[in-house]
Amino acid sequence: MEENTLKMWMPVTKTASGKLVGILSDTSIDRDDEFMTKDLLVDWAKNTSLKALANHENKMEKWVGGWSNLKVVEKGGNFALVGEPWFFSKEANPLAEQIRLQVLESIEKGENAGISIGAIPKETMEKTCSDKKKRKDMLKQNY
Repeated sequence: MEENTLKMWMPVTKTASGKLVGILSDTSIDRDDEFMTKDLLVDWAKNTSLKALANHENKMEKWVGGWSNLKVVEKGGNFALVGEPWFFSKEANPLAEQIRLQVLESIEKGENAGISIGAIPKETMEKTCSDKKKRKDMLKQNY
């Protein structure tokens, strides 16, 4: 994983109809005082599917699935990229099945199931926010 890769933890939940839905990223300020811009989230949503990798390892055996039905939603002036996770079959990748079951079981137990997102910024911009702190806006990402 490249040194400038951002890592974030985002929740996955189950809808009333039984579908899994997750927030892949949002415009809130993260623990490193950085945030994704709405434009970047909209750009991500244009993809038909984003890959899901185990432990941010870009290796074939760590490719466990992906995200589909991507869309940007707005609530109270904040924006989030949401999508539905899909996993490879246990025949294609046993690790994918293990992760899928861990997500389902953690939700059943009331735990905060989540995913870790890794992004490699292609373009950033520093700006001073209303609290007078300087923060990095993530404008574009390498895919």
